[in-house]
Amino acid sequence: MENQNNEQVIFVKDLLFAALYQWRRIVAAALLFAVALGVFSLFSEIRKSSLAPSEQEKQAAYEQYEQTKQLLTTQLETAEKLYASQKEYYKSSVYVKLDPYHVYQATIELTVPVNPEILYAINAAPQDNVGAILYAYKAYLSSDPVIAAVAKEMDLEAKYLWELIHFGYSEATRSLSMTVNYTTQEGAQKLLDLFLVYFQQAQQQVKDSAGDHVSNIVVSSVNERIDQSLTSTQSNAKTHLENLEAEVAAVQEALGALSEPVFTSSSVSVKKVVLLAAVGAVLGSFLIAGIAWLGYISNGKVYSARTLRSATGIRVLGCLPVKERKNAVDRWLRKLEGRSTEPQLDVIAAAVRNCCPGKKLLITGDATQQEALSQELQKLGLQPCVCGNLLDNTQALEALPSCDAVLLVESCGSSQYTQILQTAERVADQNKPIIGCVLLEG
Repeated sequence: MENQNNEQVIFVKDLLFAALYQWRRIVAAALLFAVALGVFSLFSEIRKSSLAPSEQEKQAAYEQYEQTKQLLTTQLETAEKLYASQKEYYKSSVYVKLDPYHVYQATIELTVPVNPEILYAINAAPQDNVGAILYAYKAYLSSDPVIAAVAKEMDLEAKYLWELIHFGYSEATRSLSMTVNYTTQEGAQKLLDLFLVYFQQAQQQVKDSAGDHVSNIVVSSVNERIDQSLTSTQSNAKTHLENLEAEVAAVQEALGALSEPVFTSSSVSVKKVVLLAAVGAVLGSFLIAGIAWLGYISNGKVYSARTLRSATGIRVLGCLPVKERKNAVDRWLRKLEGRSTEPQLDVIAAAVRNCCPGKKLLITGDATQQEALSQELQKLGLQPCVCGNLLDNTQALEALPSCDAVLLVESCGSSQYTQILQTAERVADQNKPIIGCVLLEG
């Protein structure tokens, strides 16, 4: 089909063979790039091998890794235990739940008054042993059985009960006091009643161990108090819990980020060198092929009979090889593409004669071998006129009006589509037909 817009049509087959005809340059570029990248990869591997750590350094790195892992594991176990203990304490401790502005508190106070008969016995040394008596009371009331019994009645663990009671005694005032705190008034009263029972039981126990004495028990009622010191204590407990939680998370993160040391092989990777050399060969091949494709698209020169017909609409009456290809690869490529391999001037001359409407034929164009074709045409009875290129030859312009038809002789890789179209325009100005084109294939 004639190309009405005079646009060049690109054929994939032509693109392929335009690159294949550059096989010498492709092979050279592939070898060059393969050697360059292969040598670069080889030197990189050698340098990497020289920088690889020794066996002693590897062993030291592994030992350091194991030590660090063991240290972090131990730290994590310790931190988790502390966090679990603090969390359990924060959850179960009544003391932490005390409202600093609503603390319910009561006091039991035991006093040992002076007994003159004991203190100043006749013909005897003073017998006042108030210190031992007060200590005996405190020892009994703070003993494990008593604390455990009271804690059980309060549905508490003994360790949390200790935070709610406070003992104080003074030999100067001859008194022992116990203060109890609780979150509710009812709980404080119950705690007070339980300890009061044991205070009363303690009197007989102490008489048996410390001797006869007189003691008085004074009990205060449950009162609501403000204890702002609790604010700091409770805040510290919560902060400590948060710090332990953060410490556990930090150690877990450090342990997770710890990785076993990995060392690259100290030997040269032949596979990598070969692979990079292969990549270099491919890059070199595509570079030359890309240059060939760019030239095919951009230079605007005739590539084949098919592209000439597509770009100009002028039919091709025959193709002649410019020279014989001695290289077997080039001959095989020409045969594979379908280009002419043997000169057939007589056949082309006969085709020209059959298309010529008269005897006088103007042969013009940008290729050689016009004389050889002219001689063949003369043998067939035509009167060919060889005048060179119609665009820049005065003799050809003068001969154009008197001829019957025009024959173009163009050359692949040399003739340009724009010049052929200009020639066709000048021929059309004289209303002369262009019977076709003979194409010289390089």
